[in-house]
Amino acid sequence: MAASSPETGLVIGRASDCGLVLSHQSVSPHHAALHFDGEQFGLQDLSSVNGTFVNGVRIVATVLNEGDIVHLGTVALEFTDGQLQIPSASKKKASASKKKALLIATAAVAIGAAIAVQTSLFAGSDDAQQTAVVATTPTTTAAPTTTAAPTTTAAPTTTAAPTTTAAPTTTQSLVIEADWHLLGHSIVSIFASCDEEGWWGGSGTIVIDGEHVLTNHHVLTDEAGGACDPIEVWGMNSRGDELVFVASGEVIPEALDPDLDLAVIRLTDDWWGEPFKASWRAPIEIVGRELRLGEDLMLGGYPYCGGETITWTEGVFSGLRTINGDDNLSGEFYKVSAKMCFGLSGGAAFRTETGEFVGVPTMVSGSEEDGGDSLGSIRPAKYAIPLLRAAARAD
Repeated sequence: MAASSPETGLVIGRASDCGLVLSHQSVSPHHAALHFDGEQFGLQDLSSVNGTFVNGVRIVATVLNEGDIVHLGTVALEFTDGQLQIPSASKKKASASKKKALLIATAAVAIGAAIAVQTSLFAGSDDAQQTAVVATTPTTTAAPTTTAAPTTTAAPTTTAAPTTTAAPTTTQSLVIEADWHLLGHSIVSIFASCDEEGWWGGSGTIVIDGEHVLTNHHVLTDEAGGACDPIEVWGMNSRGDELVFVASGEVIPEALDPDLDLAVIRLTDDWWGEPFKASWRAPIEIVGRELRLGEDLMLGGYPYCGGETITWTEGVFSGLRTINGDDNLSGEFYKVSAKMCFGLSGGAAFRTETGEFVGVPTMVSGSEEDGGDSLGSIRPAKYAIPLLRAAARAD
């Protein structure tokens, strides 16, 4: 599809051919389209995976008003003066850096200019397949320059004809910061009843289509490996409020792996056991990219040491640990210096810089111990991908 044309309006998404490129994993390649019909601006979702929201309400198509907050996946933009911009709070923070402010302003001007020439109806898209993050953004190219005219000597020889040389291309980036408050809506607290062993808990992440949760195997099973039932899933609305009930959950046998200590559960309604979609909790994309040593990580979940509200802890990727059959576990783990304790198991680990999901905090009791201190462990995201596929097939 032509990502920005009179037929589509200004297309916003992660693909490099979009009129506005948002290089964030929660944004679909062609996520939404913005259109001006001469009187008002409209926004249409292009069958995106994680949805388009205006002021917290998921939309298919709507008219935008001044000051509306638009979320494409977990990326927040503010509609101001006919332009989609970084929300004012982020812009204030960015003003401390002249370079960052210049980049944001440049991108906003580019958006406004592109919208002004769009006058046709929206066009939909069935683009739901996520691709790799593209760090491409709208480019500005200086006008071409011409070399000086040739001179002719007294001799019969004439210099070569003049050539036209294009100036170097300048690429500018729209700065996108991770929205930890919004990501917190996609991290849930899990309570499971395991017969005589009573209730215990852990954390999880909304995934796939908003109807599933990725967590640890040991959060959902008893000591003998049997599935717990019932399972309750709770989550945050505001960071300081008490948890609210989201849905019940049921184990998917095809998506349980004790060796990886990973599992996927299906969300169901509390009465009839029908599939349930968690509203206003964008599913997190799981991509199997590798980390670099020393990268900053943010871990989110509901550890007991943090009380009943969501807890974020930050650390760095400190190296790999490989297990071969010890404690019924196998494969690689990321070691991390972040604070961890029981209950965080099954939660989410993200790159601090981008908010990209990188793995599942797990195996707290088996962490590397040294002199009474410990390093936490994270199961890399790549190990969860086969289970997510199995869960989707099981539906």
